[in-house]
Amino acid sequence: MEKKLKPILRKVIAKLSEKSNTSLKDTKHELNHIILVLDWLYIIKPKPSLDLELACLLHDCDRFFPSRRALKKNFKDYNDYKKEHSKKSAKIAGEILKSLKQIKQIKSVQDIILNHEFGGNVKSNIVRDCDSLAFFNLEHLYFYFKKNGRQKTLAKINFMYSRMSPKNKKILNKNLDLKNYLELISILKK
Repeated sequence: MEKKLKPILRKVIAKLSEKSNTSLKDTKHELNHIILVLDWLYIIKPKPSLDLELACLLHDCDRFFPSRRALKKNFKDYNDYKKEHSKKSAKIAGEILKSLKQIKQIKSVQDIILNHEFGGNVKSNIVRDCDSLAFFNLEHLYFYFKKNGRQKTLAKINFMYSRMSPKNKKILNKNLDLKNYLELISILKK
């Protein structure tokens, strides 16, 4: 990340790592993902509000807590899983922000996270798009592919792309250069 993180954002990342009941090795992928989401935020909205920055860092925070996370296998419907994931992440985000004495930010950040999977308001739409854009990072895609296989990866690509705003689909298409695209295709053909 080129942009220097604000002290409160560094504290959030440190608190996630500290409170997580998993090893740094197990959360490395999730940490990389939230930083990518934040990177995309600064591209889409160069001077974002603090609640947007915090929501980007905390939108998937249930994944840092295996005992508290939503599990896909417990849901027949993917959308129901995504809603539960958002609820759990919003609750944990509130706890983290409270522990960091960021009381003024809690309600807004929780509202953004509750809606980040499907959008619905300007700020949630931004986090949704940043989350989708970050998914298309080649390292992230490869990790997802290795864990979930070709069919689930293709389905997730479709989900992440289809939920993005037209404006950010153009940004993705512009940033997904031919070399990366060809490498992605070769990965998915395996």
